[in-house]
Amino acid sequence: MARVTAEKAAETKRHLVEAARQVLTERGYAGLSTRQVAEVAGTQMSQIQYHFGSKQGLVLAVFEDMNAELLTRQRVTFDDPDTSLAKQWDVACDFLEDDLESGYVRILQELIAAGWSDPVIRENVVNGLRGWHELLLDLSGKIASRQGDDATLGKHQIAALISSVYLGAEAQILLGFDESERPIRSAFRQIGTLIQMLETA
Repeated sequence: MARVTAEKAAETKRHLVEAARQVLTERGYAGLSTRQVAEVAGTQMSQIQYHFGSKQGLVLAVFEDMNAELLTRQRVTFDDPDTSLAKQWDVACDFLEDDLESGYVRILQELIAAGWSDPVIRENVVNGLRGWHELLLDLSGKIASRQGDDATLGKHQIAALISSVYLGAEAQILLGFDESERPIRSAFRQIGTLIQMLETA
C-alpha cells in the first residue's frame, strides 16, 4: 500500500511539473497561476503546496528538471572525442532551435527577469547557468589551445563570450526580431565555419 501511495505521489508530482512547463511556455512566469497548473495536471491546488511549497518552488522544479536534462544532452555531444569542434558548434546551433521549441529558452529568460527582484530565483538561475559555463569551459579550452601560445583570449573569456552571446541572441529571438533584420541564426552558423577554418589551419 505504501509503495502504491509513493508511486501515485511521484506521478502527481511529475504531472504538475509537466503542466507547469506547459503553462510557463504559453503564459510566462507572471501569467502562471497555480490554479491553472492544477487544472492542466488534473489534480487539486493543494498538491502544489504539498509537493513544491509554492508557485516559486514549482517553477524552479521545472527549470532545474529541464536544465539538468539539456546539460546532459550537451555533454554527450561535447565529450565525444571523434566529433570536431566545428561539428559540435553546428550541433549546438541545432539544439538552440530544439530549446526554443521545447520552451526551455522562454522559461530561462522568464526566470532571469524574475530573478532581478527575487533572490531565491536569482540564486537558482545563477547556479543553473554555472552548469553551462562549466560545460563551455571545456569547449573553450579546445578553441583557446588552437591559438597557441599567443592566444588573445583565455578559455574563461571565450566561455563568457559564448554564453553571453547565446543569452542575448535568445532574448532577441523571443522578442520577435526577424532574421532579415538581425541575422542571428546565420551568424551562429558562420561562427562554425570560422571554427572549422581554425581547426584546419
